[in-house]
Amino acid sequence: MKSRLLTVVAFVSAVVIGAPAAQADPVTIQFQWNEFSSVVEPPNSVPNEVWIETDVAKTLVTPAPVQGVPFSLAINSHNNSVDFYTATPNPNTHNGASFVANALADVDVGQVFLFGTFSVKNGTWFGPADLSFTMTTISSNGALDGHTYTDTLRLTTNPFVFGDPAAGADTFTLVAMHGFVEVYELFDSPLTPHVDGVSNAGSFELWGRIGSLIPTEIRNVQGAAFLAGPVPEPSEVWLMLTGLAGMALLASRRRRLPVR
Repeated sequence: MKSRLLTVVAFVSAVVIGAPAAQADPVTIQFQWNEFSSVVEPPNSVPNEVWIETDVAKTLVTPAPVQGVPFSLAINSHNNSVDFYTATPNPNTHNGASFVANALADVDVGQVFLFGTFSVKNGTWFGPADLSFTMTTISSNGALDGHTYTDTLRLTTNPFVFGDPAAGADTFTLVAMHGFVEVYELFDSPLTPHVDGVSNAGSFELWGRIGSLIPTEIRNVQGAAFLAGPVPEPSEVWLMLTGLAGMALLASRRRRLPVR
């Protein structure tokens, strides 16, 4: 029996020792914006001009947008930044989004690492706006090369709330990831000075892992961007309400017990 046990231990040890070790190798992230899309949401009026500007081109949206009708613009080359704004009202504030990829990281499959940093700016706009993008890994290691993550960075405009800048802040959401940050508006931001690109601008890091290319968390939120509190899941709300109802029933029964 003892000799059989020693044989099994020796076999397992040989397998473990002989198995190839996980290989960490350099990985870079290639980033590309794919398409911009938006809609003039009633009751907002149609602006005179709508401009979409990247680091390689500046484009006037033609024909002019129509209220309630979605419009889009393909962005086909590798761009790191997109600026979208209107000619009216004047002076106007710009909206923007840019991404700086992590230059180089030694990573292995399943290891969490920094994809890069998004910077966003919250200006004047007339409805929701979507910026779709794709990230792709580049590596000499075949197990790490060619993994993609495609998502949409969505600006959602929220109503102005007097005296509560956080409640009136607009939202930038990574739709597929279900991650988001809030960004203060220019003139009621608690950040000073109230200058376009300062009090209405922020940044956040995107971290994830390879297995395909999977985003896992937002970190290091800076500037006029901030993380709002998490919304409870419906099951959590139900448990909380059930618990409160049970406590109320118990208290009611105690009050009805006769004094002895």
